[in-house]
Amino acid sequence: MTQDEKRKFAELMSGCAASYRQEIDQATTKIFWGMLEGYALEDVQQAVTKHLRASKFFPTIAEIIEHIPNANAHEHIGADEAWIIAKTAMNPNSSVCATDEILQAFDTVQAVYNHRDENPARMAFREAYNRIVKASGIKPRWFMSVGEDKAQAEAVALKAVQLGRLPAGAADKYRIEAPTTTVTKLIEGYVSKTTADIRQDAMAGIKLSLVSSTKKPREKITLTDDQYEEQPWYLKETNQKPLGKQCR
Repeated sequence: MTQDEKRKFAELMSGCAASYRQEIDQATTKIFWGMLEGYALEDVQQAVTKHLRASKFFPTIAEIIEHIPNANAHEHIGADEAWIIAKTAMNPNSSVCATDEILQAFDTVQAVYNHRDENPARMAFREAYNRIVKASGIKPRWFMSVGEDKAQAEAVALKAVQLGRLPAGAADKYRIEAPTTTVTKLIEGYVSKTTADIRQDAMAGIKLSLVSSTKKPREKITLTDDQYEEQPWYLKETNQKPLGKQCR
């Protein structure tokens, strides 16, 4: 929840208390806020509603959390699962949904990581990760680290949304749209031409056909006297006789 939602949260807790004919003071409301601040207001509202339907008593903080879907997403994951994410992030093509603590722990052991014998690095990572998580004292902040293979990102983000690590709709920004060019669109593009464009294309095609079908006149060849006399009679009309030569 955000600071702007404090008032709505206080009204929610006050209404819940009134349903049990009780009152809740500001000090108690403040404690509830501090323990539930890391959850979405909508999830807390739904959890309180579920409790109202199922119990005759005012809810405790733990009872509200039990009704929040994927409530464990707001807690740090175990060191072994964190190691798998960190190791996957080593591949430049891979996309992962990680936390600052996971990447920080891996940075401390990256120098000793060897894919042929990863056990020393894994043991060192477990120790570093548990130490960092314990010292942080805050809820995990999940975020996407996208690799070079962009096609993987959407599937990773969708999984993170299902686990409650990313908000709903977070995977949409990683979706890669497939090409949508179809025969119908090609036809629509042709139909969109104006009548003048179609007429111009048709005239250009006709001119090209006329030019290619026109026969070039046969060139006359100037011959020597001997060549002129030796050629067949039917070629003498097309070939040019030598200068000064008289036709018979």
